Amino acid sequence: MRRLIPATLITLFVLGMFYPFISGYVHARFGKQEDRSALIGQWVGIVQLQPLEGKHQPPSYEHGSGIITLTFKPAVFSYLSKLQATGEITDLEGHVKGVETENFMTPFDPHQGSFSVRTKGLNQDDALTGTLECRFDGGVLTIRGFETPEMYITGVLKPGTAQDYREQIKDLDNAPSTPITGEPDGK
Repeated sequence: MRRLIPATLITLFVLGMFYPFISGYVHARFGKQEDRSALIGQWVGIVQLQPLEGKHQPPSYEHGSGIITLTFKPAVFSYLSKLQATGEITDLEGHVKGVETENFMTPFDPHQGSFSVRTKGLNQDDALTGTLECRFDGGVLTIRGFETPEMYITGVLKPGTAQDYREQIKDLDNAPSTPITGEPDGK
């Protein structure tokens, strides 16, 4: 009996420590759709790639276009409101750069709001390491500013699929060099 009490207390302590993580993960994966962030899923769109020459310039025809895809999903072993994202950018010359975000809190209203998150380039390529600042409103995700060591990125994304991303890459030569909608001054 003396061994049972410490074992029970240790078991309860361990369960108590991991309960918030396990319940948050289960709820994020299997909870009601309206309780989950509307950001979850894949986003595709045209971005403006501006080289950093001192300070970034507003989008113009002098800078290159690219196609970005970002996929948001609940962070593993976290509360419901934390997300993480992975993605890639393809530029006019066909260079592909991968990116992932740190876990971040979604806006208070999961259907509208702003968020800022640190990013890290994949495959030991720091070209996309920086800070991503976005505005989310309904079905549009506006990249208001994504400053990296090499460039400043702005653009507008909409829900999409891997097929949409591939099709937009094919049409990249005809893509406009400024975002179609959104905030053209990147603010």
